[in-house]
Amino acid sequence: MSNALKGDVLIIISTLLACLGWFFSKEVLSSMSPLQFISLRFTCAGLILLLFCWRAFSVIKRQDIVPILTSSLFFTTGVTIWVFGMTYVTNMSVGAFILNISFLLVPVIAVFFGERPSKLLWVSLPIVLLGLGCLFLENEFKIGFGEFLFMIAAVVFALFFILNGRLSKQYATSVLVTSQMLITGFCALVASLFIETWSFDHAPSIWSIVVASILITSCLRFSIQTWGQSFASAGHASVLMTLEPVWVAIFSLLFFSQSMSPLQTIGCALLFFAVVLSRSEPLWKKLRRSKVVVQTS
Repeated sequence: MSNALKGDVLIIISTLLACLGWFFSKEVLSSMSPLQFISLRFTCAGLILLLFCWRAFSVIKRQDIVPILTSSLFFTTGVTIWVFGMTYVTNMSVGAFILNISFLLVPVIAVFFGERPSKLLWVSLPIVLLGLGCLFLENEFKIGFGEFLFMIAAVVFALFFILNGRLSKQYATSVLVTSQMLITGFCALVASLFIETWSFDHAPSIWSIVVASILITSCLRFSIQTWGQSFASAGHASVLMTLEPVWVAIFSLLFFSQSMSPLQTIGCALLFFAVVLSRSEPLWKKLRRSKVVVQTS
């Protein structure tokens, strides 16, 4: 198996694991308070990752703390809004496609940081608006609170991706991921102690899903994703990462009988197409180069 194919397979696996995170979280939140779940999941996952990468932190200096802390707080905010959105959303598939817009928002927001977006981005934006219109037309343009939270989370995650992309050129990925998980877990723990009442009286099945969330959808997922990105091209990786809501929709239908109406299906399809289109410029350039090589040979 070539490195490129290996990278693609690993990233697809990571999107499947990310998809499982939606269902694990939804199940746990039926019994456990949101901040308690966030604190348990990310603190434990961060500590486990720290066992394997603690040496990487030896090169971190005092001036590195602020940028790493800033990116971690963006991640914390995005995760917290997403988890609270999970407690209100009625259709996870719709929520997943809305959250996926964060990939498209990255180049839009990056314009304000002096970056030039691709031409395909401007083609994608009207398609996004049309897709959102189909989703909200289903309820006579009444936006559910869960869907609203996912839209806010998409903006926050887009800001996080921009900042994290810049920091990833300066710091090891293991340092960033571990720091983000630990800080997210700590912030959620502090907030939870003030506004929630902790309870450990949960069914064994809930605790088993919490453990699975820690080991599978946190530690394993981010490790496989990072490993895959080291092999895959940037163009392939960016497009494959958008598969997550597709898996959520398929699993929702197969295992939870949670289907979408025809209008919602059209809206989600438009959103997915717009995101893939906005991320596909590297693939188009590669295809054009291949045609030139074929014609000149």
